[in-house]
Amino acid sequence: MAQVSNVFSVNVVGYVNLTTLSNKFSLIQNPLDDGKGNIITNVLPLDDTWDLSGGTGIQSQIFAFSGGSLQLVEAYFQGFGWFPGTNSFPPGKGFYLLAATNGTLTFAGSVVTNSAKVLSSGFNLVGSSYPATSDITTLGLNGTNNVPTPGNPDVIYRYTPGVGLNDQTAFFVGYGWFETVNNNPVGGTGGPTNGPALNVGEAFFYQVATGNSNFNWNQNFIIQ
Repeated sequence: MAQVSNVFSVNVVGYVNLTTLSNKFSLIQNPLDDGKGNIITNVLPLDDTWDLSGGTGIQSQIFAFSGGSLQLVEAYFQGFGWFPGTNSFPPGKGFYLLAATNGTLTFAGSVVTNSAKVLSSGFNLVGSSYPATSDITTLGLNGTNNVPTPGNPDVIYRYTPGVGLNDQTAFFVGYGWFETVNNNPVGGTGGPTNGPALNVGEAFFYQVATGNSNFNWNQNFIIQ
């Protein structure tokens, strides 16, 4: 996951900076609504340092999750920008970014305070539409209401650059979230907890347990 360096906001408009590591994947999402469709060319208007494929480096690329697999959907070219440059990444839609350089991504737009994302059976690549560093329970994600087959709960997988999907959190109806990081239970027993604290701009995989139906992740917040 990308590291959050700064979050600045006036009322419900602001910007978020995320840092990237050269030749590393980050699992992120656009934390703010740009009000213009959130097309990649507007969401991440980068410069030519993000394409080093003409020399000894690499090219920045974006991979989206669709049909149960990751697909290359955008690539950054020197002198041109994102190609095809047509993909939309609204708040809450996760993606992998392969960065060509150590750098800073700046997202600008409005804070989304109300949203409903459908989490379907199987894997979903998502993030919190509301940009706050908080645990997933506070962010409105409390697992499905269905009782899964024993030993087959809903599971969240978080990503660490250079390590992989090393943080797992399982939801058991009637108990709550049980978290494991690098194969070590959190809090000695692994739970129950309110789930992991997400970073602003972080995306993760949510696996709806086999046999459970689709459900909505509803988020409704009031900014004081």
